[in-house]
Amino acid sequence: FMCTVCKILIEEDRSDLIAHYKSDWHRHNLHRVLKGRPLLTEDEFEQAIFENNQLSSSGTESDDEIMPFTGGTHAYFISDGTVYSIYRCILFKNEIISRNLFLRPLDCAILLLSAGHFCGGIFKNHKLVIHKSFHRYVIRAKQGTAQSASDARGSAAKSAGASVRRKKNFGVL
Repeated sequence: FMCTVCKILIEEDRSDLIAHYKSDWHRHNLHRVLKGRPLLTEDEFEQAIFENNQLSSSGTESDDEIMPFTGGTHAYFISDGTVYSIYRCILFKNEIISRNLFLRPLDCAILLLSAGHFCGGIFKNHKLVIHKSFHRYVIRAKQGTAQSASDARGSAAKSAGASVRRKKNFGVL
């Protein structure tokens, strides 16, 4: 058997391959591949773990730092045993997630719009001032796409339901 992520040959049986897939080394390399970083050999991975343990046991880490997990549009982090997520677009470029992030004043508007769902909120000094959300039926039944996506393909339906969905889509925008 061959692990295509770690580029190693596992000559034993399938259970060894499954054990490898569950190993921290494989999962770490999988995350590195997804982020476009080079792979680590097993020795390099163990050395990195050893160095990380030395740093954390020496007390040089700040208590303000929070362990982040980034990927996609969200940044996930764990604080006091609870997992949180935050949109990465809210963060400044190359900003490190720490407890100080939550101490800065939150004066912003957050607007979300997707396929007939709208939600918006205005925040001033960490308090929600006003919010609004609503939903319009714009998704084609059993298709899972908005009517506008179907129209863009060039096959604009002329049914009454399609007309209603188009009208409601304009109401959302």
